[in-house]
Amino acid sequence: MNKIRFAVIDDSYDEAGDIIYILNNYADKYDISFRLYVPNTNEDLSSILKEVESLQYNGIIIDQRLGEYSHITSGGIEIAQKVRNIDKALPIFILTKYIGDESLISLGFSIDDAIEKNQIIEHPEAFLGRLMRSAGRYIAHNKNISDEMNKLIEYSYSRELTEEENKRLIEIKMTFTPYSVIEGAINQESEIDKSIDAKMDAAIELLNRIQNGNK
Repeated sequence: MNKIRFAVIDDSYDEAGDIIYILNNYADKYDISFRLYVPNTNEDLSSILKEVESLQYNGIIIDQRLGEYSHITSGGIEIAQKVRNIDKALPIFILTKYIGDESLISLGFSIDDAIEKNQIIEHPEAFLGRLMRSAGRYIAHNKNISDEMNKLIEYSYSRELTEEENKRLIEIKMTFTPYSVIEGAINQESEIDKSIDAKMDAAIELLNRIQNGNK
């Protein structure tokens, strides 16, 4: 079994570093690893998000108050919502010092959980258990849609796919394709804000242009 990998985005190396140090004491036991990203500017953050997507982590942990120690203008909650628009199933956790913050209550569809930093320090294995369960569901989800994609491809060898099957195949392929690849192909901007549906629509448009000889 491959090691489960989480990306951690926090603009305070000291605070996040202490937490990761504690979690890494259990990393071998649970076969999990963490990589810390410490952005200082919006440009740093954009590059980091592209790298996180391309490296296909099993989950992402974001500090709620990004910008508190840097020049970043987007908070962790906003970034979590944008990441969710790109990947509907990726486990997303928010690190916070303010678990009672009302802005976290409305994020049920955007994040998997909000965790108070002190609780991680006091109960690291309980937090790791949450990460492992979410990552396990994500891996199973990706396997299921990968199996579905392979079945549709197999069908295409023996018969012409229906319109719905072809649309579904494109949708699944876009799920596994880093947005930066799609962005380069169709020459569009705002990659972070594009949803899976928008990626699929753009891909269909691109394929139609190619099929019609208008590349």
